[in-house]
Amino acid sequence: RSVWSPDFAPKVGVAIADGGLIVVAGNDAPGSAFPGGSGRLRFIDLEAGLEVQSLPLTGTLRAFATDAADGRWIAGGDFGVVLSEASGAAAGPAFAAAAIGGVPARVALCGPYWARLAGTQAALYDRSGVLQGQFSVAATRVADLACSADGSRIYVGGDRQVNANLRVAYVEAYDPSGAMH
Repeated sequence: RSVWSPDFAPKVGVAIADGGLIVVAGNDAPGSAFPGGSGRLRFIDLEAGLEVQSLPLTGTLRAFATDAADGRWIAGGDFGVVLSEASGAAAGPAFAAAAIGGVPARVALCGPYWARLAGTQAALYDRSGVLQGQFSVAATRVADLACSADGSRIYVGGDRQVNANLRVAYVEAYDPSGAMH
């Protein structure tokens, strides 16, 4: 039986949490543009086919990432960032967008750390929200980020406008202070 609502667009991400739950991240009433609508995390017991919890977020959900090794997840959007508890089966710490340097376009988990991308600025935080390092990437567009399990490297990718007719794609690695490796 279906647990989906026609007004919910699970376009952002899915995570597998402890206890047989999956976490579906999407936006209610997204309209025709992505991202749009109001963010929501839905916790679904697949065995029973039931939604066991629904967590509305204040604003549009823009990014969602998971750590498949332990079931943790991170959600980012107009509201800032929400981390999961250790099992991934519920929400944990939350940080407002103003407290983390802006609305994240992308987020990533890095072991005991998490990273966010806002425009061309990347930042690394510990789980309690303490900034560990940040830097700007000299690029036309930074499209995504990932990080190493120990938080020692932040990887960014996107493109640079070289001239009127040429954009060049890149993937680069930085330490949290912004030194390129």
